[in-house]
Amino acid sequence: MAGTPTADLPDLVITRMYIELETGSSCAYTSTRLGVRVEIANTGTADAGPFVVEVNGAQQTVEQGLARGQTLSLWFAGYAFSSQQRAFVDATFQVEESNEDNNELVELVPIPTLPAPCTPTPTPTVTPTPTPVIAAGDVDCNRRVNAIDATLILQFDAHLLLSLACQAAADVNEDGRISSVDAFLLLQYHAGLLDSLPV
Repeated sequence: MAGTPTADLPDLVITRMYIELETGSSCAYTSTRLGVRVEIANTGTADAGPFVVEVNGAQQTVEQGLARGQTLSLWFAGYAFSSQQRAFVDATFQVEESNEDNNELVELVPIPTLPAPCTPTPTPTVTPTPTPVIAAGDVDCNRRVNAIDATLILQFDAHLLLSLACQAAADVNEDGRISSVDAFLLLQYHAGLLDSLPV
């Protein structure tokens, strides 16, 4: 005699219930309010449509339902102090299940110690390296303006040197060119005939 085939049905079960912060065990919490977290599984052979979960009288609707073999976690603010926590999945009996007798879980659940707050990772302070100020005429970058700088400018102007160490300092008269005029002004400055550079 053949048995009557049973229809595939979901079976919603609360697999775990515990008290924790809404952020879980993360140290990055902004509130120390504790609540009850329930983990729910669909252990049946079909997907479940929308259903309601109730914990200690508070309800949340799971609009998307729960596919077979899937789990989900919900957090409810607050908890029943000094008594058992009560959780009920499919509290409004919206889902036809293969087993309607395993939808409730009542337990004494320990109240946890809060995790230590996070220690912020120090942000390294970037100290900019000061850019040395090169004086006008200091073409060898030795922080002194003297006759050697004038000689280097003359060699550069005669194409005996391809570049100068501090070439930007060589245009003493700021005319946009490096020439013997710049070397002449440097020599006058070095001899004390000019008070300052650039001229």
